[in-house]
Amino acid sequence: LLVAVVAIGGVFVVLRPFGGPGATPSPVARASATPAPAPTAASSAAAIASPTATPSVAPSIEPTAAPPQLVIESAAPSTPNGLTCRSEAVGLTVTYPAGWSTVTDGSQWTCLLFDPAPITITLQSELPPVAVSIFAETRSYAETRKDFETAAVYTVNATDSGSVDGHDATAYELENTGQGFYEKGVLQAVVVVDLGDRGCLVIETVGIAGDAYDANVRTLVGMVDALTID
Repeated sequence: LLVAVVAIGGVFVVLRPFGGPGATPSPVARASATPAPAPTAASSAAAIASPTATPSVAPSIEPTAAPPQLVIESAAPSTPNGLTCRSEAVGLTVTYPAGWSTVTDGSQWTCLLFDPAPITITLQSELPPVAVSIFAETRSYAETRKDFETAAVYTVNATDSGSVDGHDATAYELENTGQGFYEKGVLQAVVVVDLGDRGCLVIETVGIAGDAYDANVRTLVGMVDALTID
């Protein structure tokens, strides 16, 4: 399996590329177009696997294996360039690829949704699917991480920790089990960033393994790398 690698905040980030349609809101950070309290925040990067457990009984018993080690094969993705926007509500400055669109109407979603196509938000409806989403979580970094790591709707394929603009962060590769918002087998690359008393940021892209999702993962990693947080 191809693995995208990039250094974020001085920490190597490893995320398995995915492929498919753009992102929609995470079950952890549900989103609708209805105005909500001002966001507080979540992002950073990676993916490794746990070592194989050592058997503790008779030699004839096979050891229990944790997720296998991911093999790094690809070069680091390029950093987005060309366009910068700011979310005053969350306190973020985001750099995203030239030619992509974001929300610029001054609403709570300004500079938090990104896609190669124009983005249209309809009030009283769910957010449209987009390639990369940033959600502000009022819950703590620890609580949000626990949800991703223990919820029955996900299998955690890989995870690692690092930092984003000086803030602690954890990256996940998640595979949906079909018990939640997404169908079984849908993958999520998620970065959770600690904002202290403000909560956390959740930055994600969602899809099925393939070229479009691979590109979205590389873009997400580059955006996280260039992110600045107040």
